[in-house]
Amino acid sequence: MVKTNLDLGLVEELLNKTQAEIEKMTPVNILLVGKTGVGKSTLVNNVFREQLASTGIGKPITKHLRRISKEGVPIVLYDTRGLELSESVQSEVRKEIFQALDENRKKGPDEAIHVIYYCINANSSRIEESEISFINELSQQVPVIIVLTQAIGQPAETFKKYIDDLNLDVIAVRTVMAEPFVISEELTIPQKGLKELIGLTFDVIPSEVKDAFNNAQQVDIE
Repeated sequence: MVKTNLDLGLVEELLNKTQAEIEKMTPVNILLVGKTGVGKSTLVNNVFREQLASTGIGKPITKHLRRISKEGVPIVLYDTRGLELSESVQSEVRKEIFQALDENRKKGPDEAIHVIYYCINANSSRIEESEISFINELSQQVPVIIVLTQAIGQPAETFKKYIDDLNLDVIAVRTVMAEPFVISEELTIPQKGLKELIGLTFDVIPSEVKDAFNNAQQVDIE
């Protein structure tokens, strides 16, 4: 067994910040972009505490964009829907996203989007030209991390290398398995990539929201 010098009392103290302390934090705002079924909710529920995607309050702010938050968790998620639909709908979704980015920025640092998770199912092994253009446009406004979800085995790594070689204007491409994947009674593929995603996110968000991000995430308590 690996021994640790982690002070469990300190962990409890950090996790049990009073509501008043949390309310003083500038919340971290994250935009989730990706088609329905890529695993955005699974990712969110495993990265952030309180099963945020499942138990948070979702409020529509446009036809294809909703705001998810929960009292006591200093984070706001903006989730997109409709990118898997027709080209005309995709164009509408993108317009709504850029409008939201602009409007939130104008409201000040408490509302501005701090980082974007652009989620793609690693098993799809394809990224469309329209997505490449969209990602590069988004990255001109906010740091973008491409998250390859449900990343199993060599095909996921091959797909990651393919996207890396495109030299997109993003912070990084990360492969993630948000939940253990059971293949059989004898074989389960464990979670992976969450800690690396958390560390990368922490590095790119503004200093004034780092405390909020640390409080909201559940992956790397130490």
